[in-house]
Amino acid sequence: MADVVLSGAIRSNLLSMQNTTRLLDETQLRLATGLKVRSAVDSPTAFFTAQGLNNRASDLNNLLDSMGQGVKTLEAADQGIKSILKLVESMKAIANQALETKVNATTIVGNRSGAALTGGVALAGLGALATGNTLTITVGEVTETVDIGTATGEVATVQDLIDFVAATFNGDEPLEALINDQGQLEFSAANGRELSIAADNGGTAVSLAGLLGSHTSSTNGVNRDKFESDFNNLRDQIEQLA
Repeated sequence: MADVVLSGAIRSNLLSMQNTTRLLDETQLRLATGLKVRSAVDSPTAFFTAQGLNNRASDLNNLLDSMGQGVKTLEAADQGIKSILKLVESMKAIANQALETKVNATTIVGNRSGAALTGGVALAGLGALATGNTLTITVGEVTETVDIGTATGEVATVQDLIDFVAATFNGDEPLEALINDQGQLEFSAANGRELSIAADNGGTAVSLAGLLGSHTSSTNGVNRDKFESDFNNLRDQIEQLA
C-alpha cells in the first residue's frame, strides 16, 4: 500500500487540532477540579504557587474561625457583665430598703386576770401549770425549753423564768422578759422575729392562761428577714453568672 503523503499545510492543521483538543481537555479538567494544574509535573511553578496560596488561605480561615469564637466569647462575657450589673443594682436597692426599714420588736404582753404578778410567784399553780411541765419558747429559728421545778436547771418562779430567758436568749435571737407596770409578764424580741410560748405535760398541751392569759404568740414585729433573703438570692445568681 502506498504511503500517505501529507502536505505541510495539512500537518499544521492536524497539529493545531491536536493542540485544540488538548486545551479543551485541560479546560474541562480545570472546570471540573478548580485546579490550574493537577501536579507539579504539569507546571511546577504554578503548582507550588497554588499550594502555597491554598495553605495561606487555610491559615487565614483558621484565624477567622478563632476570631469568630473570640468575638462570641466576648459577646457572652459582655452579656454576663450586663446581667451582673443589673443584679448589683437590684442588690443595692434591696440594701437601701433594708436600711430604711426600722426594726420593731415583737412583743407578747400578758393579759391574765387576777392579782398582779411578782417575781416571787410560783409558776406551778398558775392556772393549769404544774411541776414537771415543760415551757417552750421560740424566737425566730431558735427554740429553747425548760421544765418547771426546783431542781438545778429548772424554773420555779416567775423571776426564775425571767432569768432563764436573759441567760439563754442573748445571741442572734435576743429576748427579754420582765414584769411590766400592770403586773403582767411581758416578752420582747428585739429583732422583730416571730415569738411564741407554749407549755406541755409529756407532749400534751397545757394552758398558759394563768401566766399570760390568751397572749402566747405574736408576729407584730418588723424585721429585715425578707430583704436578707432577697439579697442572698441575688448574690447566688451573681455567683452562677461569674
